[in-house]
Amino acid sequence: MLYEVEDFDVGGNYNTTTSRFTAPFDGAYLFLGAASLGQVNSGHTFGQLKLKTTTENIAIDELNVGAIRTSSNTALLSGCKITKMNAGHTAQMDLIVSGGTKTIAIPTLKSSFSGFLIERF
Repeated sequence: MLYEVEDFDVGGNYNTTTSRFTAPFDGAYLFLGAASLGQVNSGHTFGQLKLKTTTENIAIDELNVGAIRTSSNTALLSGCKITKMNAGHTAQMDLIVSGGTKTIAIPTLKSSFSGFLIERF
C-alpha cells in the first residue's frame, strides 16, 4: 500500500515514496495499519492486510470483505503487530483483495500506517 502523507516522523525514518519505514535501532517495534476500501462488492471474498518486514510477512487482518461491506460498499481492514527488528530493517503494509470482477478503490486519507519503537535492544 502506498501511504503518501506523513503526519509525524521523528528521525525521518519513513519514506513516503516507497511507503517503507527503516528501523533506526535494534529493538521491538509496534506497527499499526488500516486500509479503507471502497467500491467493494459481494464478489470480493478475500481481503488481507499484511505487515511485511525484512524478515517476516505477517497477516494482521484477513476477512471476507464482500460479506462485511457497509451499505455504501466500503470495508476496513486493520490490525497491529509487535515485531523485533534490527537497525536498517524495513517495514511496510501490503494489501491483497481478490474475488469479484471490479477494481476496488483505496481512499488513502482514510488509511494509515504507524510504527513505534517500544523497546531498544
